[in-house]
Amino acid sequence: MTDRPLDVPVDDSARYRLALGVVLILQYLNLGLHLVGFDGYPVVALVIAGIMVMISASTFMDLRWSLPATRLVAVLAVLYLGLLCLGVAGDVAFR
Repeated sequence: MTDRPLDVPVDDSARYRLALGVVLILQYLNLGLHLVGFDGYPVVALVIAGIMVMISASTFMDLRWSLPATRLVAVLAVLYLGLLCLGVAGDVAFR
């Protein structure tokens, strides 16, 4: 059985800074929508949070170079978060 090399690229600082910038911009957009009093805020906030989770998971967790079991756990955690978001969206919609 041959294992894949788990070599992480050495200099990815530009990619990390870009991801951090995008996550911070989305966070401030989320805060701005809350302060403005946007009517569809809960649903938009959940979509923004989902995008932020995907960016964080794909960039900062280095899932591309991790073991398959680690990837599976990360995917299951994101799916669980998606179910939680759907439950909150359903709760907000039917109140």
